[in-house]
Amino acid sequence: MNEALPDVPEVRVVGLPQLTSGFDLVDRLDLQMHLKVHGPLEPLGGEQLAQLAERINLRGRGGAGFPFHKKLRSVAESAIKRGVRPVVVVNGSEDEPACRKDTVLINRAPHLILDGALLCAEAMGARTLVVGVTRESTQRSM
Repeated sequence: MNEALPDVPEVRVVGLPQLTSGFDLVDRLDLQMHLKVHGPLEPLGGEQLAQLAERINLRGRGGAGFPFHKKLRSVAESAIKRGVRPVVVVNGSEDEPACRKDTVLINRAPHLILDGALLCAEAMGARTLVVGVTRESTQRSM
């Protein structure tokens, strides 16, 4: 997928880029470029991932900014209580269209999204991962 990215707004970086690392090099980080820029995924156990998320204060990007470590622990505890495997769901549905963050990240750096989802799935023992999108460009990118 090397065609122009029709839906994707321009990205400007203030300070050092993190999620946008590599955007100055290519329009879209394919797997090879993703690995060059971000390196390979290092697996973590569930509690290790929760502790890291808590330490860096990782939060959801919706309006509530819910702490990710709480969601991770809650889902894991519920799955254990119920005796089921959790399911990891990636919400790329662009519920905040003025922001367009989902479109930008999924179209320009899809492997960041996939790495995060796989990291969560492996940490919690999930065997099902669902990526929900509403734009044709994001569906193609995923």
